Amino acid sequence: MTYTVTTANAGQATVALQQAAVATGIAGAITTAAQPGLTSSTDGSVVTLNHDIVSISGASADTVTGGASVSSSTLTLTFSDFATATVAAFSVNGIAVAVTAGDMATTTAYGKNRAGMISAIEDKLAALSASFEGHTFAVSTGTAATAIDIAVSTRDGTATFIENVSVTGAAGSGTITLNSASNAQTAIGLIDTAINSVNSQRASLGAVSNRLDSTVSNLTNISSNLAAGRGRIEDADFAAETTNLAKTQILQQASTAMLAQANASKQNVLSLLQG
Repeated sequence: MTYTVTTANAGQATVALQQAAVATGIAGAITTAAQPGLTSSTDGSVVTLNHDIVSISGASADTVTGGASVSSSTLTLTFSDFATATVAAFSVNGIAVAVTAGDMATTTAYGKNRAGMISAIEDKLAALSASFEGHTFAVSTGTAATAIDIAVSTRDGTATFIENVSVTGAAGSGTITLNSASNAQTAIGLIDTAINSVNSQRASLGAVSNRLDSTVSNLTNISSNLAAGRGRIEDADFAAETTNLAKTQILQQASTAMLAQANASKQNVLSLLQG
């Protein structure tokens, strides 16, 4: 990445003012540079650069059996071995880093082992340091025996990390990356279309759900009414049956009392006749 700064303050009397003018010019150039997520701040003669967006894509290890994965801000490359033909590749914000076939040869400074591959990746990153303003890389051994971890961090530690972004729109589909301002705008449009589609589907599902709820409620009421009607037909009316029982008992007791009185009257008459 190269920034060309033209300043009219070269004739300032002090070096500090010249440095501040150059720093301000660099900051102004950065705001128009095609570096997505790159921000700058100026403090006197110091310019601080930081990437707010870090997109990791196109990662691969070996050509057949190796693998690559991204977890949070760490890229893990898993190799089958570290031979002469072993290769590695990945891109950060569209800037490609590659260890090509032959870099691990005996005649190079890198040994055909994991330590040699780590050194090769570190040297490739160092060679591209001008393109990675605001990035910090830490290359270390991974969990697996042939794995290498490449951790990416930013100056203020607040970057958003994105891996292989893919968005499908309603009118068609397209795979995009967020490594440029235009691609980011395209992504926003496709995401808005997808959100509208989801909202439409949710509205349709909500209407169907409401109709189902109404139908279930109506069927529940019908079932309750049928159960109540069946109960009135088949079940005994406890209050009415209790009343009838009491009535029958009273009548029975009254009949018994009247019969006893009638028998007693006859006995009294017989007693008078015998006397």
